[in-house]
Amino acid sequence: MPPKINLEPYKDEILTWVEDGLLYNQVLSKISDVLGIQYSYASLKRLFTSWNISRNRKNRSPEVERIKSRIITFFLDNYNDSMIL
Repeated sequence: MPPKINLEPYKDEILTWVEDGLLYNQVLSKISDVLGIQYSYASLKRLFTSWNISRNRKNRSPEVERIKSRIITFFLDNYNDSMIL
């Protein structure tokens, strides 16, 4: 088993790539090209999980979270479905 590579020193740079919307494979390419480090897909997923980063755009995008928050507010203010829509 190869030694575990610590990407903690590069966390800020990797987070910038994540904020730019790069997917797992794109981040792996950046890690390889820019940092010169070979990293596996599974290790990157575990690393993102430990950093509380989700690449599941369908459920975790900031826009979706804002919409959910607004709908919850409307619901709690007793708006009916047609008013919410």
